[in-house]
Amino acid sequence: MADFDVVVAGAGLVGATAALVLADLGLRVLVVEPSVPERNPGPSGFEARTLALNPASRALLEPHASWADFAPHPFHAIRVWEDTGTRSISFKAEEVGRTELGWIVEAARASVALWRDLDSADGISVLVGEKIGRLEVRADDLSLHVGADSISARLLIGADGAQSGIRTLLGVATQTLETPHAALAAVVGTQYDSAGVAYQRFLEDGPVALLPLPGGDAGGYSSVVWSQPRDEARRRLGLTDAEFALELEQATEGVLGAIGSVDRRVVFDLDQRVAETFHPNQRVLLLGDAARVLHPLAGQGVNIGLEDVADMLGVATRHCAATDFDPGAPGIWRGYARRRRAKALLLVRLMDGFRLGYSLDDPMLRLLRNVAVQALDHSGFVKAGLIREALGIGLSA
Repeated sequence: MADFDVVVAGAGLVGATAALVLADLGLRVLVVEPSVPERNPGPSGFEARTLALNPASRALLEPHASWADFAPHPFHAIRVWEDTGTRSISFKAEEVGRTELGWIVEAARASVALWRDLDSADGISVLVGEKIGRLEVRADDLSLHVGADSISARLLIGADGAQSGIRTLLGVATQTLETPHAALAAVVGTQYDSAGVAYQRFLEDGPVALLPLPGGDAGGYSSVVWSQPRDEARRRLGLTDAEFALELEQATEGVLGAIGSVDRRVVFDLDQRVAETFHPNQRVLLLGDAARVLHPLAGQGVNIGLEDVADMLGVATRHCAATDFDPGAPGIWRGYARRRRAKALLLVRLMDGFRLGYSLDDPMLRLLRNVAVQALDHSGFVKAGLIREALGIGLSA
């Protein structure tokens, strides 16, 4: 018998959640993670990298993880506008009969909370400080070489991020859509509290978003995600706090008043990529950023990764009632892999088309964008459908 039913490489949000849901099905799970996650907040009390989790992600996480330890901060509306347009559009939770559109959480805080859940969960073993260095596919299982040890498992899940070692070990190529942009992330103090509203403005060289965080004694805090050309991101990384605050205030038209404090800034690339297969072997699956990396334009990256987990859980639940369920049995994951990759390709193309559509400074395109925004804002059914799709609750939920 194999040492484990499932080995999960990577204990980020997607990998840890996959381990927790599979263990709750009664499977024996090993998580292999190179390092213990840590949270190192700046002077604002927050880390720079944040996530926007939708209701579908919360519904998946809450039964299996310590949701309250994520310190989720709700938002109920999003206002979107552009620098050369005359129209704006707002998406509101009340338009689909909900009180929240989603929750902003710190990526590091969520990872630390999930690590504690892994450590205390029944049916989960954790091996930290190691990576899977080699794997051999056998008839009934896999042999995984981890450090000096050899471990057998019936299914391997690669959830080890955009630079996935599992994907590399198996020689899985990726289709990469390179962009000239990078994202600059930071936490800033604002004169006015956002009151649970997220803001996104499309500039000629990329969108800038202000995502609501819990406020202080006066004013509020917002998480900034600013997509821009790489050289501009590097330049803004080197600005003084006061210089950066002024540029951000101008870029967002002072929608939350003056920018006061500026916490540390980080920059990351925005290339999109999709693995050529999400199921490179009968006994291997790729999940999350190991399978695809999306532009953060719509804030769906981690939600799509958690959607992988939810789909995987549905497949496993249908099969696990069988005696001696083999999670790597032939054919189990083919449909899953086709569905998830098809959606990934669609989203990559949509995000790139959206980005290009807003980056072209053509008067006719600008007019068409404004007409389209106005029409969408007045089309209750279509607008509500878009909101439901973004929330992961389906068009008819």
